[in-house]
Amino acid sequence: RLSTYGISTQTLPLTATYEVNMHRHLNWVESCLRRNKTNFGAAPAQKTDFCTQPTATDVLYRGGSKSKNAGNGHLRSLVAEWSQTYDSGTIDTKRRVVNEIIGEIHRSGGRFLSQGNDAESIWVTVPTDEVRSKITQMFRNRRRNRKKKS
Repeated sequence: RLSTYGISTQTLPLTATYEVNMHRHLNWVESCLRRNKTNFGAAPAQKTDFCTQPTATDVLYRGGSKSKNAGNGHLRSLVAEWSQTYDSGTIDTKRRVVNEIIGEIHRSGGRFLSQGNDAESIWVTVPTDEVRSKITQMFRNRRRNRKKKS
């Protein structure tokens, strides 16, 4: 009946049994945001505040397979690479190291994402302050693990 009003049932976030399917709806919202940003002359919507599917370069904090994700592996290798500088540095040096790591993830096309509790949840960009906190915790964990082994 909706088609008589020009509304395609394919665009509704409902399954054949009338259950809500957020994946289809969120894809539609993403395409609208992308189209609006392009139409208004802004940069393409590559860095949205949310997404439905992370890429291989993204760093995942909740949900997904974090240990096998290439973005998380890249972050771990950057922490390992910078650990000596971070551990022996001043507060300013540590801040610069963390910012450099965040910048490197962004330059490689990655984002820092977190997913809600259910599998249908969208992926949301983690705020930069929280990312900084998580990276500094990675350095502390690495230092603690090295001390345990020696």
